[in-house]
Amino acid sequence: MFEKYYQTLGIPADADEKTLKKAFRKLALKSHPDVNNSPDAGERFHELCEAYEVALRHIQNQTTFHTNRQYQTEETDYSYEDVIREAREAAYKRAKMKYEKMKAEQELFEQSGWRDVLLLFNYAGRILALPLALFFIGLPIFIGIKEGIGLFFGLLFFWIFGGYLLIQIYISRKKWFRQGKLKWTTKDFFKLFDFSPLTDNPQADCYYSDGKRANSDPHKLSFHKIREVKLQNNGVYQHYVGYKRKFKDVIIPRSCKARKVHFAESLIKIFSLFGSLIFVPFPDFIWRFCFGLFLGALLSSALLCLTRTRSKVSFLLNYFLLIKVGVWMAFIISQSTLHPGFILESSIYTPFYIMVLIVFGDMILDLLLKIFPFYNKLYQPIFPQGPLIDKLYKEGYQNYLDIPVWSTVYPLFTWLF
Repeated sequence: MFEKYYQTLGIPADADEKTLKKAFRKLALKSHPDVNNSPDAGERFHELCEAYEVALRHIQNQTTFHTNRQYQTEETDYSYEDVIREAREAAYKRAKMKYEKMKAEQELFEQSGWRDVLLLFNYAGRILALPLALFFIGLPIFIGIKEGIGLFFGLLFFWIFGGYLLIQIYISRKKWFRQGKLKWTTKDFFKLFDFSPLTDNPQADCYYSDGKRANSDPHKLSFHKIREVKLQNNGVYQHYVGYKRKFKDVIIPRSCKARKVHFAESLIKIFSLFGSLIFVPFPDFIWRFCFGLFLGALLSSALLCLTRTRSKVSFLLNYFLLIKVGVWMAFIISQSTLHPGFILESSIYTPFYIMVLIVFGDMILDLLLKIFPFYNKLYQPIFPQGPLIDKLYKEGYQNYLDIPVWSTVYPLFTWLF
């Protein structure tokens, strides 16, 4: 029933939101009545806006976090009539948008730096995938030879990860390193250090710095609420999980001062982490990493206190995270030895425990904590986030999926950057 709208936009029915927005902006700039002299330009432009709004709602209300589009769900909790009605209302407002404003939106969309940042991390992960897979496969063999055959069988769990990675690399070998081209230029890089005001007449107060006006680019928080989870099992290496989710974005006004502090905060965390990995005199990589995280948290918190600025990632700190960090540290400490001079060194088995915690830790903790009456409050931020955001958390919205690996990688990545 939505096919005609995708055809109007010239995109396939399984297109994602990024493809949809790119196609719409390209067509909108050509067909806008301000630049198109055709007699029916206004009507055609309105049809284009309606197609965009309908397709956007269709994409956002179907499964979006999915590893294989073949198994995406097609139904939503909204009726077809509801989708069309809401889309037409939004399309009417969008159709009244002036050409210059739409052009500015297009330029902002094309110049977005986060696309290239994520693309760089994507390529870095794909470069490391092969040596990581070989490490997973070789580790049980190495430890088995060094420590005994019993440990070889105990660590065969690593072969599952190594084998899965190798199979994914082989299946996607033709496009493994074809994920897109970087659009960044030298000018775009230096724009990251441009903290000049975006407007001389800001209309809102900065949320992060009291007494300051929001004259810089805002901070955006994305929320989702899971409506339904669908599983698909086609064999050992063919597991798919589909999540039907409802999305909400919250734009938080920010001043130039707050943006500068947040930028400095990220730099402090990054330099603390990598500086500790290089210079801290622990013989153990794991403890150098832990020390870097602790130092980054300490120094960045001191910066926020001195500048009287709220953190943009305080929403990450909840009671479940504190419990998880406590469990992680208990495991690492139990497998470590304290040498003279307060030198800490973990055992050869510590990487195995860390891998198990990454994959199974959140699931096991979540199941254990569900029996307590305070379970629903565990995922809510400890520090107040403002009336609107606090309301979303109470309604069951969250910032990211609590699934293996991602629930560890996402908070760490978000905290750093």
